[in-house]
Amino acid sequence: MNKKHIESKFSSDIEDYIDGVEKINTCKNKEYNELFKLGKTLANKDFSKKVNKSYVYEKCLENINKKKGEDNMKKSNILMKAAAAAVVFVVAGAAFMQTSFAKDFSEKILKQISVGRISAVKVQVEESVKNKGAVPENLKGKLFDKNGKAITKLTKENKDQLYTKDGEKISDFSNGKIVTVKERDESRHIITDVKDVNKYTCFKVTLPAYLPSGYKFDRAVLYKDNKGNFNNNKYITMYFKNPKKSNEMFLQERLSCEETKYSMAGDDDIKKIKINNVNAILSGGRSIDWEYNKCLYGLILKGVSVNELEKIAESIK
Repeated sequence: MNKKHIESKFSSDIEDYIDGVEKINTCKNKEYNELFKLGKTLANKDFSKKVNKSYVYEKCLENINKKKGEDNMKKSNILMKAAAAAVVFVVAGAAFMQTSFAKDFSEKILKQISVGRISAVKVQVEESVKNKGAVPENLKGKLFDKNGKAITKLTKENKDQLYTKDGEKISDFSNGKIVTVKERDESRHIITDVKDVNKYTCFKVTLPAYLPSGYKFDRAVLYKDNKGNFNNNKYITMYFKNPKKSNEMFLQERLSCEETKYSMAGDDDIKKIKINNVNAILSGGRSIDWEYNKCLYGLILKGVSVNELEKIAESIK
């Protein structure tokens, strides 16, 4: 099998697997079988959280036309798995050009850390690959800027300013299809009163007792199921703002169970630390993930020191 055939077959087979249809694999190509086995393994993890947002956004579109994930975190299993499939290409895309897939893959994984139901992977990202941003075939002619000019290349500068031909702002992509901001908002329930954060979850939501100067609760997001229900939710995402700063503080809490476990991948450095005497993962000096009292926590805030970030995390108990 040549590179193009491998890519085409993998893209088709992994998409079917993500959608719940696993074909009987009769392929005798060793490299393809190793790749597909890895793809299934990664597809059973949630790589939608903090998957190197700008880079994996481009690779999701360029290689499998899947979803980048709303704010890099989303509840849907299909979307989580789609992001996982993208990571296969992020980590192993160059493996098609090698005689030994396993050798290439091992060189791309730099570090792995697991704490409870959370795991993180640091991968090596080549600059020549990272800078690609071609619009995939099925989206050509469908992406525009706010002035109606067609987008022919995705960049860090324009990736959050994409519009449809009708002028509707694009939020993200799901299964190769455009999702507008309006459609995204219809799939969420927004809480603006901090007193209501515990009304709709099946676990106790814990607010940080300490916030950096000027930061206050702004809103919380609950994700609706296919029937529009959001009660008894296993996930909640909260945002905290400082009117004098551009960086929002992001805090997601999940009931800890097999359904909600997640993984992260990117080229940021990762390090194991302690938060309230339990193991945690520090990523890129701006986010901390940990499991505590049967809950999973993900905290992100740029522009503060690691000590300040740890202080916030330790106040959530």
